[in-house]
Amino acid sequence: MTSRVALLREPNPEVLRTPPYNTEAEQALLGAILINNTAYYRVCEFLQPEHFGNAVHGRIFAAIGKLLGRGQIANPVTLKNLFDQDGALTEIGGAQYLARLAGAAAAKTTAAPCTTSTCGAS
Repeated sequence: MTSRVALLREPNPEVLRTPPYNTEAEQALLGAILINNTAYYRVCEFLQPEHFGNAVHGRIFAAIGKLLGRGQIANPVTLKNLFDQDGALTEIGGAQYLARLAGAAAAKTTAAPCTTSTCGAS
C-alpha cells in the first residue's frame, strides 16, 4: 500500500533562521551589569556572548567577563579602552553607548516606588 503522506523536504542548510532576540532586554542586562558587576555572576553560568542577538552586545558581555576575570571592575570607563578601536561599537556611539547603557539601568533602579497615588490604583 502506498502512503498518501507527502514527504518533508530536506532541510536547506543555506537558509538559516535568525532566532528571536530583544535588543532592549540585552541593553537592560548589560546596563545592570555595568552598574552592579555582581549581576554578571548571576547569568554567566548559562549566558554566553554568542547568545546575544546583537553581536556588539555579545562583545561587550565578553569584555565585561574578561575584566571581571582579572579581578577588575567593569564599567563604561574601564571598558572604553577595550572598545576605542572597535568599529561596530563606534557606529552605535562608542563609549557614549556604554555610558547610556549604564545610565538607563541606573535610572530604572533609582525610580520612585509605585504607590497608589503614582500608579493610579485606588
